[in-house]
Formats: sequence, structure tokens, C-alpha cells
Amino acid sequence: FTKEQSWKVNFATEFPSLEAFGQVIKTSARVVPAQGDEVVVPARAGGLVQFTTGSLVEGMPVAAGKTLMNISSGNLADQNMSVRLAEARLTFEKAGADLERAEKLSVDQIVSERELLRARTEFENARLVYENLSRHFSQAGQSVSSPASGVIRQVWVQQGQFVETGEPLFSVLQNKRLLLHADVPQKYFRDLPSLAGANIRIPGQDEVLSLEQLGGRILSVGQAANKENFQIPVHLEVSQVGDFLPGGFVELFLLVQKDQEVITLPVDAILEEQGTYYVFVQLSPEQFVKREVRAGATDGLRTEIREGLSLADRVVTRGAVWVKLAQSSAALDPHAGHVH
Repeated sequence: FTKEQSWKVNFATEFPSLEAFGQVIKTSARVVPAQGDEVVVPARAGGLVQFTTGSLVEGMPVAAGKTLMNISSGNLADQNMSVRLAEARLTFEKAGADLERAEKLSVDQIVSERELLRARTEFENARLVYENLSRHFSQAGQSVSSPASGVIRQVWVQQGQFVETGEPLFSVLQNKRLLLHADVPQKYFRDLPSLAGANIRIPGQDEVLSLEQLGGRILSVGQAANKENFQIPVHLEVSQVGDFLPGGFVELFLLVQKDQEVITLPVDAILEEQGTYYVFVQLSPEQFVKREVRAGATDGLRTEIREGLSLADRVVTRGAVWVKLAQSSAALDPHAGHVH
């Protein structure tokens, strides 16, 4: 495999590394919004739902403070917020007039301090009720807006549907932090307290990201098996890098801290053929030999080599497949850039 051929492809060699490499627990993890990242918006009063945006569907981007729907009770005989708002306004105005009258009479000591205090208390109570209702409701009904910028995660109501007070209307996903929920077999129970990190691969992508690259952390390790699947739950929190799909799954490599040093290679250096693993060792600038190895654990980035290599062997770490093709053909096709 000549130098000229290696210049045309993504090719690299390096010596194996001797590093601490502990046990790796390979599993999958479900991606869910982190606590506080998804906000559920409830109805503050009962009424009929009226969308202000024409339609409200999952995945729609929304801005903080944007009005998305109104809840009107004007056509309802019971729980009519328009009537309650009018009653609160009249009560507030009456309490204000009573307080003004009591303050004038108290100057001539016609009204006692006790009666004046009661008038002030009734006025303050009426004011709080009226301001609270007028802040959230109008004659058109309750205005419901998005509490944060993000995307609509779920919608529980339809146009014209009647909702009760406290019933969830929709949820907004800010998509900033995510929770990875993994289930680990019970046989790893003694290793879980020694977790030192994790590597994550998103389905459909070759790149493996470490927990540090994602600004993540290990939140918790279960101390009891899940009663549904009898496995141990492990939770990690990461930042959204734009490729994580809430509700989907990722491939997870949980790293157990160990002090034993072993020989490791990048995962791309190892090829597999009918269940046998091998690498290409460079003997000279243009000569390579196919060497069978016994591979151990892998963390998605590097793989443990238990037999077949020494630290003095220079190994092809990128472009090993091109060397494999050169083994059966004299040269690469310089025009197409790839071999059929």
C-alpha cells in the first residue's frame, strides 16, 4: 500500500496506548426531557377552548408570552368567568366607595377605628380578587400563552372542547437539557457505584460523544431493581446538541473506574472477518501485515486488545479497509476514488 495511495484517502497510523481501562457496560438509554425542561400549561378556569393560532400541533415552535388559545365560559350557565369578573369588579368598586366614606367619617370620629379597619380589609380583599381575575381573564375569556420559548411537545385538547380547572392543555419543550434513562442488568450491580463516566452514540451516526463533551453528569444509580423489568435504573443528564430526539433511544457505554492498565486501539483500527478480529500492522512505509488480535471491552471510542499486539507495533487506525482492498488488488482506482 504505497504512500501515493494513502495520500488519496483518510489514512493514519499510530502506536497502541497503554492506559487504565475498566469494565464497560454497554446498553441503550431512553431520551426524555429533563425535569424543568418541559413545562405543562394547565387551565386556570373551566370553559371552552378556542385556538388563537388557527391550530396547535406537536412540534410547532412558540415564543415565550405568545397567546396560543383562549378559554371562554361566556356561553356557559355555570362557571361563567365573565360573570365572576363583573361581580369582582362591582365588589371592588363598592369596597372602595365604603372605604372612602369610612375614612371621611373617621375624621369626625363618627366611624370607629375597628369599622375603618374592617373597611380597609374588605377593600384589600376585593382588590386582590379583582386584580387576579382581570390579570388572567377578560370578557373574551382566559388568555393562555406559552410560558417559555421552545416547541409544542404535546397537546391534550381540541378546538371547542370543554376543560375543567387544572386540566392540562399543552406542554412546551425548551429542549435545553435531556435525561438519559438506562436499565442495567443485575449482574453489574456491584460495578455501578464505581461509574466514572459514559460515552454516547446517537443512532445513525458514527461519532461517539463523551459525557464531558455533552456537559453531562451521572444523576443517579438505582439501589433496587425495577419491578417491571427487574433491571437497575441509571439516569444521566446531558445538554441538547441538536441531534438527540426526545422519546427516542441512544447507544450508551457506561464506564467503570479501574486502575489496571491495558493496551487499547481506536475502534476504527479493528476489522472483523467471520467472527475473527484483526488489524494491519505497518512493517515499513509501504508494507503491512494482517495480524489477528483478541479484542476485549470497548467504550465506543477505544477497544481493549488482550492478545496479538505490543506497544511497539504501529497499527493502521484510519483507512484500514483501503489496506484490505489493496491486499487483493494491486492499487486503488485513482479516478473513482473508491473500489467496487
